Amino acid sequence: MEPWFVYLIELLIRNRRFRVHMEDYISRWHIQTNGFPQGSVLAPTLFNLYTNDLSITFCRRFIYADNICCAVQNKSFTEIESILSDDVTRMAKYCQQ
Repeated sequence: MEPWFVYLIELLIRNRRFRVHMEDYISRWHIQTNGFPQGSVLAPTLFNLYTNDLSITFCRRFIYADNICCAVQNKSFTEIESILSDDVTRMAKYCQQ
């Protein structure tokens, strides 16, 4: 990944603050240490880049924003469980790399 791109992303997530409002109580300011601003198009875009070459799976994958859903059909629940377990293991190995 290009250094300028990494720097651009770093600028977008650095020094973000938040506080909590509950009825009459307002907390002190806290530094946001992870994630992108809510509604940001950058998070799903980076997620799509990150998962673009995801391992081949037997299940059908539905990817939306920053979530992946795996779906499979079979007459046997045991077979479904086995397929999904294998696919999730395969995707977990990919994500660890």
